[in-house]
Amino acid sequence: MTMTGSLTMTSSSSMTGMSRQWSTPEAVTKPPSKRIASAISGKRYRKRDLVSLDALRPALADFIPSDFPALRANTMISLRELARYQLRLTAQLL
Repeated sequence: MTMTGSLTMTSSSSMTGMSRQWSTPEAVTKPPSKRIASAISGKRYRKRDLVSLDALRPALADFIPSDFPALRANTMISLRELARYQLRLTAQLL
């Protein structure tokens, strides 16, 4: 028996020739994703790419729920979405 990559090859020889049979490994299960969904977009991000609304300045934390009233203080949003709201708030203040 010879191991080649993830396939196993078994060979059997006989008087008439050699036959080879390939078998694939058993079903491989994927571990559950460690990514967390953003409260705004629902897209899944790594934990390090998210920030809690609790950690934001009060003016910014109050501005974001104007678009999404159902957001609570402990919800997580992505850094990309946070940057967009920072720009919008700055533009509004100017």
